[in-house]
Amino acid sequence: MINSPQIVLAGIRGAEGKKGESAEIIEAIAGEDISAFRAVYLKEGKAYKLSNDDSENIFFLAGISTSSAIENNCFHLKQIGRLTDNSFNFDRGRVYLGGRGELTQVVPEQGYSVLLGVAVSKNEILLNIDDPIKL
Repeated sequence: MINSPQIVLAGIRGAEGKKGESAEIIEAIAGEDISAFRAVYLKEGKAYKLSNDDSENIFFLAGISTSSAIENNCFHLKQIGRLTDNSFNFDRGRVYLGGRGELTQVVPEQGYSVLLGVAVSKNEILLNIDDPIKL
């Protein structure tokens, strides 16, 4: 028995649905004053700056703040993708977690090494956060 081809006609396209939220951006509540472009961890529903020597919280890195906030206010953080700002002054290469949540290109020598991503230009980082490595 030979199967004969079937012809299917496409119908009229429906209305476009509501745009969803970006998976790259997360809303958080500041547990302390947080500047933009700081690495933060979450604890008991609030975000705090994370240092590369904080062994208690290093594995709870949630992302990088994209805006600043005072304590108990909402802000946004990003975990993956492009992070761009004119205040950045990076060389092309790796970007690591430093002290008090700072983004640095200085390779840590103690605590934990956490690769946050790579600077692809002076003002742009491609975030891709790696697991912490104890030094």
